[in-house]
Amino acid sequence: MLCFSYLSLTYFSFAITLSSISLPKSYRDAILDPRWRSAMDEEMTALHANETWELIFLSLEKQTVGCQ
Repeated sequence: MLCFSYLSLTYFSFAITLSSISLPKSYRDAILDPRWRSAMDEEMTALHANETWELIFLSLEKQTVGCQ
């Protein structure tokens, strides 16, 4: 259980907003929600613009490493 009683009004409002956001349980759930889809698109755009990484095809003998 969370206790917000010691927070200032500003932080209280911020914490309540954060605690009301539900996280998708899977990629499928996220891709079906327009807000999450938009967030993913923005993140991919930023990663490409900053040349942080590139998207490549994974060979059949390799396995992905999960992350969150």
